[in-house]
Amino acid sequence: MIQIRHLIFIFIFFILLPLSGFSQSRIPLWLGFGGGYGMAFHSTDGTLQCLNDPACPVYKSGTGGGVMFGVSLDWRISSGIGLLVRSNFFPSTAKMTSEDSRAFTKNENGEVVPLVRSHILNANLNSLNTDLFLNFHSGNFHFFGGGTFGLLMSPEWSSSSEILSPSNVTFGNNRRDTLFFPEQSIANAASSQLGISAGIGYDIPLSKRAILVPELSATLPLGSLISTSEWKQTIVALGVSLRFGVSVIKPEEFRKIQLIDTVTVKHPTIVGNRFSLGKSIAKTEIQETEDLKITIETTTRTDTSIIGAEPPPKPKPPVAKLAMVGVYASGEKKPLETITVRGKFVTEGFPMLPFVFFEGNSAEITDRYHQITSPEGFSLDKLTPSPLIQHKDILNIIGSRMVQYSGTKITLHGTSDPTTENSDCALAESRANRIKQYLTTIWGIEEKRIKVTQSSRKCAPESPTTSQADEGYEENRRVEIDSDDDELLAPMLRTRYIEITEVTPQTIETDVSGSTKQNITSWKLTGEYNRKKFFGESGTGAAHNQTHNFTDEESRAMQNGEQGALEVSYSLTDSEGLSDEQTIDIPVTRDTIRQAVERLSLMHFEVLKDKLNRSAKAAIKKFVKDLDDEATISVVGYSDNLGEQDLNNRLATGRANAVAEYIKNIKPSATIIRNEGVGSTRFPPGISSHSLPESRFLSRTVQIEILRNWQDEH
Repeated sequence: MIQIRHLIFIFIFFILLPLSGFSQSRIPLWLGFGGGYGMAFHSTDGTLQCLNDPACPVYKSGTGGGVMFGVSLDWRISSGIGLLVRSNFFPSTAKMTSEDSRAFTKNENGEVVPLVRSHILNANLNSLNTDLFLNFHSGNFHFFGGGTFGLLMSPEWSSSSEILSPSNVTFGNNRRDTLFFPEQSIANAASSQLGISAGIGYDIPLSKRAILVPELSATLPLGSLISTSEWKQTIVALGVSLRFGVSVIKPEEFRKIQLIDTVTVKHPTIVGNRFSLGKSIAKTEIQETEDLKITIETTTRTDTSIIGAEPPPKPKPPVAKLAMVGVYASGEKKPLETITVRGKFVTEGFPMLPFVFFEGNSAEITDRYHQITSPEGFSLDKLTPSPLIQHKDILNIIGSRMVQYSGTKITLHGTSDPTTENSDCALAESRANRIKQYLTTIWGIEEKRIKVTQSSRKCAPESPTTSQADEGYEENRRVEIDSDDDELLAPMLRTRYIEITEVTPQTIETDVSGSTKQNITSWKLTGEYNRKKFFGESGTGAAHNQTHNFTDEESRAMQNGEQGALEVSYSLTDSEGLSDEQTIDIPVTRDTIRQAVERLSLMHFEVLKDKLNRSAKAAIKKFVKDLDDEATISVVGYSDNLGEQDLNNRLATGRANAVAEYIKNIKPSATIIRNEGVGSTRFPPGISSHSLPESRFLSRTVQIEILRNWQDEH
């Protein structure tokens, strides 16, 4: 039986050898020999017993192994796939142990106790194995897998036992260990063994036709070592083989060589240069190297180059090359094809902050407040719909309303900071008188309508900011304006207008890098929308790229009025007086959502307070007076950034709850779809930072928003 299988192996070997001539590889066939070590893992189904005697112990698992050696055939059909045949002799061993305590005996005290014994099964499992694998190559690595056929050669086993306890008991040989049965052939051994294997190897080149190949493989058995029990042997092997390449194929290669010689002839009687091709002569030769057959075709030709007189140069005008790039919110830059302006219809009431803040130890009105020389030309309707921007005109708003409501009166209460100004009452009163002076001088308000509170005691605010930092100090340096007339300090109302929600992209860049840079004397670049200039620059020398961020005013200009495009023009002139110009029109798309919003941002809350004051309740009541059943209400509470964030969140939530409860009290049918406090995690509308005291005061607010569809409006 062994001879027949080896004849089959030799037959396959000599059949594959001539077929390798059809391979496209340089060395398609590698023959090798080598050795390695195999680690065997043994497992049974729990019925394996020595001598098949029920009194023998049961063996379940064990390990073994041995050094293996053999030969290999590696046929590489292509650069990626091939066949791998291996045959090796594997003198494997096995060792399995078992412990039992089924028998009983007497110990040294005469007590009946279990007899605990350890049994050891040793086996010699010499085998001759043949592997047939598909072999996949990737660089120097190869991965293989397939079937394994093995022949067990005279398998033998032996068994021994050792008494573990009690200590006073021995076998009949007066020893605590004994040979259970001597080495003998394994009965019912299955001489043929089948398995499936897979592994990985790596080619280490030693020379052009020699490689050293380490391989790691694993074999899973498909049958048992004996027919009377499920005894399986799993093998993990690490081997190294030395392989030599045979049957080298010489690929053919075609090379084409052109040898061109050019003769230059000067001919001043003609203008410009001319070129004349010569006659080509071809010659072919074949060369062979150890690994390659080369066909070389050599072509020779002699051309003639005629050099004439230089033509007079023509001046080239400069090139104005302009491209537009959009910079998007993600930071991505891409060619600008359109500008989208999105907006929604808004009717809004902005809170009035009746405070004027001062610099430390000063009673002068700071430059951030808009001071006019005459009421002429001032209009409340022209103010930008932003609470922070409107606050810059707080004195002019108060003055304008006092002129409109001639019967109103105000009280000015000056304060000073307890820490940095020691609650200086003289300084506080000077600040209030400075405000009174502005209103009487510029707006012509009678002095009797303006009352300045006086105090000789500490003049800190009634509800001071207690933060021991610059932010807290500057909030306490102020003049508070109070009035019994709600109209005087009522929110600033802005009738329906389009509020810009987004401009995409917000930033654009001009790219003139492809334009002429040499000998440029002047350049000009402008961007206009409906003849309104958005940006522009001019200069001498080479132009540079520009970046432009759309302002709120520009965004509103693109949203309102006549539909148009952003027209960007770029021109340049060189030292010869030649010029070029390019204009790009970027379409502007308008997108207005089909809903209208009414908003009211309440007058600020006091520091660390969430209670509604009288003016806030009056503003809410007026705001929801005409509320219809289809409209929905959103209530969002805010806070400044002073103090702990958790406290700010609780304050903002308390403020939102106070407003929502008051709305429900006066309008039980109101649909409030949102009621939350966001603290200082987000800015209220119109506020972009907490850097100024007025921005922090205006952040202690609640915004009420009523959302209606256009068709719901009257």
